[in-house]
Amino acid sequence: MFKQATDLDPNSAEAWAGLADALHTMGVYGDEAAFDQAKVAAKKALEIDPSQAQALMALGAVAFLYDWDPAQSEDYLRQAIAARPSYAMAHAIFATILGHRGKIEEAIQEIKLAAILDPVSVTINSFAWHVYFCARRYDDALQAIIATNEMDPTFRPAYWRLVTSWEQKGEYNKAIDAWVRGRIVGGETPESVTRMPRNSALRLPREDHAPTGSTNWIDPARRSFRAARRDLSHAPGNREESLKTLEEGYQRRRHYLIVWIAVYPEFDALRSEPRYQKLLHDLGLS
Repeated sequence: MFKQATDLDPNSAEAWAGLADALHTMGVYGDEAAFDQAKVAAKKALEIDPSQAQALMALGAVAFLYDWDPAQSEDYLRQAIAARPSYAMAHAIFATILGHRGKIEEAIQEIKLAAILDPVSVTINSFAWHVYFCARRYDDALQAIIATNEMDPTFRPAYWRLVTSWEQKGEYNKAIDAWVRGRIVGGETPESVTRMPRNSALRLPREDHAPTGSTNWIDPARRSFRAARRDLSHAPGNREESLKTLEEGYQRRRHYLIVWIAVYPEFDALRSEPRYQKLLHDLGLS
């Protein structure tokens, strides 16, 4: 739709910004080639209107997730909010990135403001989960994502957040149930969904338990980080395997590395390791 709009009116900053936002979202959901296209579209919008808030927001998201440049990301998002102070989604994305950077107090302020500006947005409410999870306010994170799920049970991204929260609390049966419901919402029939073992204290879901022919529930980047967490969870002294997994994620530019490496509490066991600190430094997180 936005591509058609840019074809019809190539001088519309709003059309280019909408295209940039759509492309950045495609990148988030796994099409990494879309990130570069999002940057091109956003810069087209800013050539026409240097204060186009949606384009600045898209660049901010891409700078963090894809370019691994948190400082530039923060700058773009502050510009977006300055250009349009009532832009709820910009506040929400800014809050999420601040949370993953460890700037918790400001992140909580931003996500609360986003919710005030757009209280019925399912996406914005789901971003509150990130902020509270990053703050290690795990009960608040769980309540935020339960409320999001109740608001719209068809919103599939809520389910992996539910899985993460329930497994973090050790509620593995509830994690499995959320995993199953997420797959059903994604289009699989209840009969086709294979439940994972309930008697295993593993980080869930594991890709080797996924049903044959299933849709991609968690992308390879997230699966690799779950593996790194699992190594530490079951054998806290097994730092080498976890470090290798994280370093491989860095070499392969798994964009979710920057999101989770400083957040999951299992990685606290690595904080004294120079290799872990180097990863944080190279990602702009320290």
